Amino acid sequence: MHNLARLDHDRLHQHQTLWPAIPHALEQLCLDHCQPGGDLYTEFLRANPWAIEALAIDPVKHQDPPFTQWEAPQEFVQWAHSNLPLAWDQHLWRTRVQRFRARDSSPVHKDILRDYSYNYLLKPSSALTLWHDDQGQTIDHICYPQGQWYRHEGSVAHSVINILEPRWAVTVYIDIEPTPDALWRTMQSIYS
Repeated sequence: MHNLARLDHDRLHQHQTLWPAIPHALEQLCLDHCQPGGDLYTEFLRANPWAIEALAIDPVKHQDPPFTQWEAPQEFVQWAHSNLPLAWDQHLWRTRVQRFRARDSSPVHKDILRDYSYNYLLKPSSALTLWHDDQGQTIDHICYPQGQWYRHEGSVAHSVINILEPRWAVTVYIDIEPTPDALWRTMQSIYS
């Protein structure tokens, strides 16, 4: 386990919200909705078979990408619109379920599709999210708790370590560049 001392300064890179918990039945619906092969990245690869060769994707990795998202079930989207205090009518909010595959870590990166997101862990996870300064030094960290909404600042360089089990979460965010090119760059970061 990594020996990281808690930092005393205010946490600038993540904020817990006081939003309502997702009802258990909706949590389970979100998890059941995520079928292998139905995620956004697999669908992208099916629609663009040239990408597999262009990215030099290992067939095993292609079957189980390190990170992926699914569109959230409509029942959850309706609940979110009724219960989360977001400007739903002013922005195109993406409402998705995401999964980090169990593995040692993710590289230091900045999110490509979003500046920030509101996330809610659906299952317990021992994974630690670390934020980094421009020199790559760790400046903050957290182990997000299950069953609580938090704001994740994805525009700040960060990584994830200690991913001992798949990390499942609901995520709500505004695309910063909702184009096929942004999805392509995301694919490159996932498979590189």
